[in-house]
Amino acid sequence: MLFLSAILIAATGAFLSETSEARPRKSTSSSWKKSRSVAGKKTAARKKRAKKRSDGFLCSDRSIATTSVYYTPAQSEYCPKGDLCPEFKRIVSAPGYGTGSGRLNNGQIYRYTGRTERPPKNCETTTGAGGPCLIPYVSVAADMRYYRTGDIIDMPSLRGKKITLPNGKSFEHPGYFVVADVGSAIRGVNRFDTYSGLVGPKNPQNPFGHSGPEDMRMVDKSDCDSHKKFSVIRRGSDRWEQAKADIGEAMNGTSSQVNLAKNRDDDQTANGSGGVQ
Repeated sequence: MLFLSAILIAATGAFLSETSEARPRKSTSSSWKKSRSVAGKKTAARKKRAKKRSDGFLCSDRSIATTSVYYTPAQSEYCPKGDLCPEFKRIVSAPGYGTGSGRLNNGQIYRYTGRTERPPKNCETTTGAGGPCLIPYVSVAADMRYYRTGDIIDMPSLRGKKITLPNGKSFEHPGYFVVADVGSAIRGVNRFDTYSGLVGPKNPQNPFGHSGPEDMRMVDKSDCDSHKKFSVIRRGSDRWEQAKADIGEAMNGTSSQVNLAKNRDDDQTANGSGGVQ
């Protein structure tokens, strides 16, 4: 009896051993792929956090402006045949390029949604979120948690610097920017996106762009040079009235409409003395 029990135990052990060997083992390749996938996701997350920190960069000295440049693409620049070509539509819609609008050959504004509209009288660019026509090298987008449409940013280093517009006319910069637009990436009390009209930041004729003079360049937001030192002139203050007059005088005759403020949440309107002819 004991002998028979021993035989049964041995047979059962052999069977279990064979079953164990026959059972498919978990692929080491599958585990490696899973580990690699997890590592890839962690790397992507780190890069995303790094990009977010870069996008949210602000000069530590809050009296120094953290700036970038945006513009309005012109149909003539991308569609040589005069049609509404796909490249123009792509540039208008692409984040990081500009205002979400472009300028058509017939003078109308083309929005990224595909809608077209007539610009305000004497406006040769496009309109900002607050309503007024954007002024090349004067209008800026800012964080509306800290500013109102029509507030003026005083940057003395630009005062008197000569700027030539695409139409051949030139003006001496008044040393002021006007808050006229917003942007989803424009966050912070010293963060501004400077508007350069129909001239992109890579154009060598753009003084705020990559090829501009060092003391006028605005395209590099990591550049915290002292020439970007600024102060704020609040809309409606005594200083604002004088600054408004100085901007109007500087822009007069340059074909740039000066309408400093028409806030959608505020009926107060301020008009400069400049005009577009």
